[in-house]
Amino acid sequence: MKNFYVYEHPKYGQKIEKDGFSFLGFFFTIIWLLVKRLYIPALAFFLVFFVATFADKVITELVGSKIEKIVSLPQNELNEIDRYKEIYWQEIEPANKDLPVEDKLELATIAYATEQVKQLELTGIGIWLVVVAFQFLVGFKGRAWVLTNLEKRGFDLVEKVQVHTKDAVLAELAKRNNDKAVGNTAAGE
Repeated sequence: MKNFYVYEHPKYGQKIEKDGFSFLGFFFTIIWLLVKRLYIPALAFFLVFFVATFADKVITELVGSKIEKIVSLPQNELNEIDRYKEIYWQEIEPANKDLPVEDKLELATIAYATEQVKQLELTGIGIWLVVVAFQFLVGFKGRAWVLTNLEKRGFDLVEKVQVHTKDAVLAELAKRNNDKAVGNTAAGE
């Protein structure tokens, strides 16, 4: 069973809101927030999404430029880079004893470039995880925000109903209103 909250407003009528996780809020975050009139969280999500998109674009360009820079280095400069000698040369040397030194340097360059790309990709993944975390936050907390927003807009909580569907809420409310009408008629006779 799910909890449904019935709110009433003198001007705007009745609103029924469900408690629990919002799948629409998770999958269609910005649209759901705007439809539910949660403008501050919508703006926050837009900014987080904008920053993530911008950062992803910057990281993609950095990956491309790093690869081009590393691959285009002359071999005499590669000999001077301590990282190649210390980290990647130790991995390349034992496995490729029969290769000429130039080929080993090229393999070390590729290994170094691959490592740099992995680090940048992990940064990009971390940025998008922030966006997904925000979506989960909206999914889990969004309905509570909606209830708070309704109260701020002047809606009064009439009752909390535990049923399976919104249609069952309407049926329960109709039944209660009908019972009240019958009670009022019997009292008036």
